[in-house]
Amino acid sequence: MLWDYQEDAVAKTGKCFRWSKRVILTMPTGSGKTRCGCAIALRSSKKGKLVDILVHRDETAKQFQATLRLLGHDPEMCVASNKKVNWDAPIIIGMVETYHKRKESHNRDTGFILIDEAHRGEFRKVVKGYDGPVLGLTATPLAAAKDKPLNEYFECCLNPIKASWLIKNEYLCEPEFFIPKFDGKKLKMERGEFTEQSQMAEFMAPKLYRGALDQYMKLANGEKAICYNVSVEHSLRMHDEFTMAGIKSWHVDGKTPMDQRQKIFKDFSEYNGACVLHNVGVATTGTDIPSVTVIILNRATGQYALYHQMVGRGARIIKGEKHKFKIIDMGGNSPRFKSLGVYGQDVDWQYLFNNPDGQYDGRKPREVKKSCPVCAKTIPIRSTTCPVCQYRFTKEEALKEAELSRDLVLMRDVAREYMPNYLKKPIAQMSYRELTEYAKYMGLNPRWVGVQMGLRKRNRVLR
Repeated sequence: MLWDYQEDAVAKTGKCFRWSKRVILTMPTGSGKTRCGCAIALRSSKKGKLVDILVHRDETAKQFQATLRLLGHDPEMCVASNKKVNWDAPIIIGMVETYHKRKESHNRDTGFILIDEAHRGEFRKVVKGYDGPVLGLTATPLAAAKDKPLNEYFECCLNPIKASWLIKNEYLCEPEFFIPKFDGKKLKMERGEFTEQSQMAEFMAPKLYRGALDQYMKLANGEKAICYNVSVEHSLRMHDEFTMAGIKSWHVDGKTPMDQRQKIFKDFSEYNGACVLHNVGVATTGTDIPSVTVIILNRATGQYALYHQMVGRGARIIKGEKHKFKIIDMGGNSPRFKSLGVYGQDVDWQYLFNNPDGQYDGRKPREVKKSCPVCAKTIPIRSTTCPVCQYRFTKEEALKEAELSRDLVLMRDVAREYMPNYLKKPIAQMSYRELTEYAKYMGLNPRWVGVQMGLRKRNRVLR
C-alpha cells in the first residue's frame, strides 16, 4: 500500500516520537501525507490507543475514510451528518469544530491525535490541555497566523523526503514556469500579506484580467486549469471572461453551499477537455485532482506557504500520461520567493519551521535555531551536541547550519569548535604553519597570515 519512501517517512516519524510528544510531518503536496498519516494512526490503534484524526473539510474527511478502508479499517465519522457518534470507536475522523463541540460532553480517553493541514491552526483549541502524542501533517510547516508560529505548539519538524527527489523518480510532476511581466507597484502589505484592495487595483486592470485569458490561450489551450483569484468579484469576472471565450468554466468560493461546491469539484474533475476552475482560497488544501495540468496564479501573495499550497495542486502525476505541469504566474510570486525556493526545488522546511520569520523576504530571524538530524528536535543553532538524543554534529553539518544563519561570528565560532586542539591557543603563540592552518579553518584571507607575521616583526623592533 505504501511506497518505500512513505514507509521510511512512517518509520522516521515513529522514531521522533521516542523523544517528542508533538511532531510535524512535512511532505510535498501529492506525495502521500494522507496514506502516511493513516498508516501511523493504524499502528497507534493496534497498540490499544484511541485515535482521533482531525480535518477541516468534508472532502479531506472522506479521503481519510477511504484510505483507512483500503487499509482494512472502517473509522467512525464525527461530522455534522452523523448525529450518533460511537465515542468508543478505535479511530474517529472528525471535523475540528464538530469534534470540539461534541467531545466536551463525552469522556473519551484519546491516546493519539492526528491533525491534517496543521499549518491552518484550528487545532489549537483541541490540543489545549491534552498531554498525549500529537502528529501534525502539512506540506508547509508555516502557520497561517504570523503571531502563532507552529514551533510554539510542536516540538520538532520532520521533513523526510524532498520534492526534487520525488520529481526525479517520477512520483511528482516537473513544473514549467511562465512568468509574464508584472509591475506590482500598487501592492501594499499588511501582516505578511498583500491587501485585497491593493491587489484589486492591480488585477482588475484590463491588461491583467484579460492577460490571464490570453496567457492560457497561448500556453495551455485545451488543458485543465485551476485559477486562483484575488476576490469573489475578481473571480466572477475571470469566470465570465473565460466563458465568453468559449472555455468551460466554474467559480467557487468560501460561501458556495457545500452540496453545490461538491458538485462543481466533481464536474470539474470528470470533465474532458479545456476547462478552468476559478476560485478564491478554496482549491488549496485537500484538493486532489491529478488531471489538472495548469495552475494560474492570478493573484499575488506574500505568504510562502500559500504559494506552495496553490502551485502544488498541479503536481500529482498520472503514469504514462502526465509528467509535467504549467505554472502561469501572473502575480510575480515565483521570483518573489526565489531566495527561499520555488516549487520543485529543495526547500529547507526545518529551517523555516524553526525560524518562521525567514519566510518574509528571506530575512534573518532574531534568534536562529536548527533541527537535530536524528530526533528532529529544535535546538539553538550554536549547539554542537543535541541535548535530547546526544547526537554530535559533524563539522560539515554544523558549518552548513551556520552558513544558513548568515552569521559570520557564528560561522567562525563553529569552525573554532571543530579545529584541532593544538590550534586552540592564543594567536601570538602560533607558529607560521599553525597560523596558516588556523586561517584555513576560520575561512580567513591567506594574507592574514602575512599580516600577523608582520605585526610580530614590528613588535620585536619596537621593543
